[in-house]
Amino acid sequence: GSTVSLVITLSEPIQLPTVTLVGRTADEVTCVDTVCTATITLTSGDAPGDVNWEIDAIADLAGNVGSGKNKAADGTTDDTAVDLDTTALMLTSVSLVSNNDVSSSHAKTSDVVTLSITASKPINVPTIVFTDAGGNVVDAGSRVTASGSAGGTSFSANFAVANGDSDGALSFSVDYTDYVNSDNVGSRVSDVTDGTSVTIDTVPPTITNVSIASNAADPTTAVHGSTVSLVITLSEPIQLPTVTLVGRT
Repeated sequence: GSTVSLVITLSEPIQLPTVTLVGRTADEVTCVDTVCTATITLTSGDAPGDVNWEIDAIADLAGNVGSGKNKAADGTTDDTAVDLDTTALMLTSVSLVSNNDVSSSHAKTSDVVTLSITASKPINVPTIVFTDAGGNVVDAGSRVTASGSAGGTSFSANFAVANGDSDGALSFSVDYTDYVNSDNVGSRVSDVTDGTSVTIDTVPPTITNVSIASNAADPTTAVHGSTVSLVITLSEPIQLPTVTLVGRT
């Protein structure tokens, strides 16, 4: 969709020249006095890379013929060039993990959560926003640390979980733009590409109910060989606890 222009300065006014850009005849050629301009609108069928150009033999208003020029043999006089970039702007890798020593998908107070992204092409520094399960945005000004520089493809942002963060699934959004053309805006990303996730959990578990029984006819009594069971009800799922019965693990 971009328009490429080739500006040609001549020694004298000429007839309209035939100009080829990206292997196609220019959409429009205009001449004013000794300056001619050829333009073409790029399409999806044009090959990526440096835009090739060629000016056929030229003729002045009296019919005298002069030599043309082309990119391969002559190049531009001011070393300008246009690179046709056909790589789609997108995030190819998005991952959200915690440094929790038990589970990278959970984060307790003081654990650090990191979002890492990789773009398909160089981008400007992206805007990354974390939002907790309560809809509260993590303050980017004081808590979120970002890494990566404009023109790069890899960036990350992280923050340490605080007591005030709402428990539950952490969400995020990433907004980004093309480094070469800031008007080329990527689609907002709010999903990972690798199945990772982080759930914030800052509240310690509690035991809400405990009961004990044996497998004897009377569950309140037991003899040697009986099996005694302790049933523990908790406020949330936990790791396997250490339980001692009759002085033994």
